[in-house]
Amino acid sequence: MHEGKILQRGRSFDVYNQPSCRFVAGFMGAGNLLQGKVINSHQITTPVGVVESSTKVCTQPGTAVELFIRPQMLTVEKCLCDNSCSNLYSNLYSNLYSNSCSSPTDPATIRHQQFMGRSLRTEVALNDKLFVVDNTELLPAKWSARLS
Repeated sequence: MHEGKILQRGRSFDVYNQPSCRFVAGFMGAGNLLQGKVINSHQITTPVGVVESSTKVCTQPGTAVELFIRPQMLTVEKCLCDNSCSNLYSNLYSNLYSNSCSSPTDPATIRHQQFMGRSLRTEVALNDKLFVVDNTELLPAKWSARLS
């Protein structure tokens, strides 16, 4: 509910994983917001690379869209592509993932980690954007990494 209006009804699992709008997504928990443009029914181009969807994107090519990716849908791993990998990967509930480490850009960098009990909330800088990732491993600051 927002400003007296019900924005989405459904099971909490569905509302969390398939929010109807940006407000609902943020209300249900933290996430990473990416701007993009639809390429075709399964691809979206973003500032960090092409994101592919295993489910059909029901929007016309060229349409501007927003992707909301939860912190637990991402992981951080050491960059093994000669410091030239930084494609965004995401799967789990959103079924989003990018291609391989084939398009070189600046590597992601670990900025900060905060202990959260079962996990560490990690801030990762990539192409002038800050991503929030939940992981279980303490990582060195300024570590070259990629999101996966």
